[in-house]
Amino acid sequence: MQVRQIWGVMVAKLGNPALPRPLEIALGVLVPTLVFSVGILGSIGLNLVGPAAAQPDGASESTSTSTSDQPVSSTATATPTPVQDPQAEAALDQLAQLADAPAGYRDGYVRDYFGHGWIDTDRNGCDTRNDILDRDLEAVIYKPNTRDCVVLSGELDELYTGKTISFLRGNETSTLVQIDHIVPLGYSWQVGTATWPEEQRIAFANDPSNLLAADGTANQVKSANGPADWMPDNEAFHCSYIERFVGVLSDYALAIKAEDRIASERVLRSCV
Repeated sequence: MQVRQIWGVMVAKLGNPALPRPLEIALGVLVPTLVFSVGILGSIGLNLVGPAAAQPDGASESTSTSTSDQPVSSTATATPTPVQDPQAEAALDQLAQLADAPAGYRDGYVRDYFGHGWIDTDRNGCDTRNDILDRDLEAVIYKPNTRDCVVLSGELDELYTGKTISFLRGNETSTLVQIDHIVPLGYSWQVGTATWPEEQRIAFANDPSNLLAADGTANQVKSANGPADWMPDNEAFHCSYIERFVGVLSDYALAIKAEDRIASERVLRSCV
């Protein structure tokens, strides 16, 4: 735009009819300079018309809020709800149906009343101890020429202690893993098996549902105790242990001692 054109605009706005010669000369120099400067500033994206000019490169009104005002997302996960044991409710029903053991427990238990050691009750060619070792151990190696019956070694994820035990058959090592009766034979004698015929007691002693490969020391400490006097060190196995204990008593219509009923119910109610 020429100087006189600019001045014409100014005259129209301000009503000044005369343009002094010195001012005309000054404007002739200043106005083109100003126009050029404004064009340069506009081309690089600076806005000189408001407070937004103070924003740094890349800033906008939508991001001008302080980060301290923004909601902070959390990466923490909620504590999962414990999975309820579907078998605990059934075990509670079984427990309620069990008879109370008589106040005077029957003495006179002898292990041989339940058979002389482990036998082959299922006629698969293997005795019950080796059947349970084969069932509960992993990475099992068998003694050659025994039709995969005699277990020489294996790894046991032991449930009473939560430990892993390396089993190795031998005079000094076999006892590290023993076969435990979940309902001990001595306990069963006091709550009903004392009146059974020998054949039925032998079948009970070799029933896989009442047997578990276990840490030898834990098995010895447990002895003939019920849940009121002994529970596995591994608390994660408590629910399953009581479910199996009560299930065996129920399957064989055996009674339960009063203190063991209380202990069993307390554990089962914590599982449902």
